[in-house]
Amino acid sequence: MQTVEIYISHILDSGCAFAARTDDGEQAFVPASVVKASGAKEGDIATAKLIPNTHPNNAATPWVAVHVARVAVHVARSENQAPAPVRQEVSLDDRAHQAVEELFLATTAEVSKEVGTDVHLAHNALLRLFKAGRVAKADVYARADQERASYCIWALAANDFLGEMGNE
Repeated sequence: MQTVEIYISHILDSGCAFAARTDDGEQAFVPASVVKASGAKEGDIATAKLIPNTHPNNAATPWVAVHVARVAVHVARSENQAPAPVRQEVSLDDRAHQAVEELFLATTAEVSKEVGTDVHLAHNALLRLFKAGRVAKADVYARADQERASYCIWALAANDFLGEMGNE
């Protein structure tokens, strides 16, 4: 297995993608499940774990990505230097936190849609954020006899659930 940087060049309607290694230009196939889990978009540069493509028709695409982590490019500036790019991986947890921040109050499904991942993966990321004290959680029950909540609402702070009352 090799860990390399790739450029996501095409995402097909089926959800799978094709990428090119930035070191040698060789093509890599990215299965739909990996694209979905990473939230990768066309034009992204990402870090990928690649394995050899064992499909009989692999002449043009010698690699398959088994894991992809999107890379965000930030610019660091000092007073007497030109901007230098600094690369930092953007985790699913950080993307989920950003989604809650942007949506203010959000259900797990809304966060899932915002970050482009499966509801279960989004829920797990939100639970990690909750356990770390980075978001607040409200469980909503439709009936008193329910054992599990009908859905969860997420916010950056518990006072956010109170609206104007919480700011007094």
